[in-house]
Amino acid sequence: MKYFAILFLMLVFPTANSQESKASGKIVPFKLVEQPPVFEGCEDEDRDCTLQKITNFFVMEFNRKVLPDNLEETDLAIKIILDEAGALTWQRIATDSPEVEAEAIRSLKVLPTLTPAMHNGTEVGVIIDFAVKLGYGDLADSQVDTPPFPDECKSSEVKKECLSKFIQSFVNKNVEIPKVKKGGHFAELSFVIDAEGKVAEIKVTGETEKLNRALLTVIKKLPQIHPATKNGQKVPYPLRLPIYIEKR
Repeated sequence: MKYFAILFLMLVFPTANSQESKASGKIVPFKLVEQPPVFEGCEDEDRDCTLQKITNFFVMEFNRKVLPDNLEETDLAIKIILDEAGALTWQRIATDSPEVEAEAIRSLKVLPTLTPAMHNGTEVGVIIDFAVKLGYGDLADSQVDTPPFPDECKSSEVKKECLSKFIQSFVNKNVEIPKVKKGGHFAELSFVIDAEGKVAEIKVTGETEKLNRALLTVIKKLPQIHPATKNGQKVPYPLRLPIYIEKR
């Protein structure tokens, strides 16, 4: 009977401690945490802004060279945990491709540290679920009702294609590169068209630093663009485009 009592205590107390640990709220679901983590540029308690910024960051960081050639788009379901300091500590990606998983993990690991979440007056970790659709062209069509567009594309029925052509034309007309090699230059632009229709978070990957600087300068001069919309609200829109600089 004595041994039975000892065994009973050994079994019961770890369970109680485990329940107490879960109840302490050290890791709280993103949708339930009282004060969500804050991504730079978002207001306090703006849950939607933080989630959109995390999604945009991942979409822009992800290298599409690992995507299967026979697919136009790849869906990813992602779970991450941010600790009490707002730093990424765990991630899980639902995919059948080891290459896509490895690149997704790499992209998540460079996520900047966020302002920590708060729950019951204490900094806590949060678990966040989000989904992305990755492709080689426009990155966010599945997340918006209407993509962004310039005035020139207002009447177009294919606004994303019109936007891409507009940017390509604008860059070629305005970029200042004294010597363009035979056959032209290739580069890749990634940026966000924010909820005000302005260009932000610009990244340029070109053949030379000189080309990168020239493209960065011209992209900053893009005219005002009508922002993307979802459910009647203006929302940020990440974009990644291959650019060809024609021989002059």
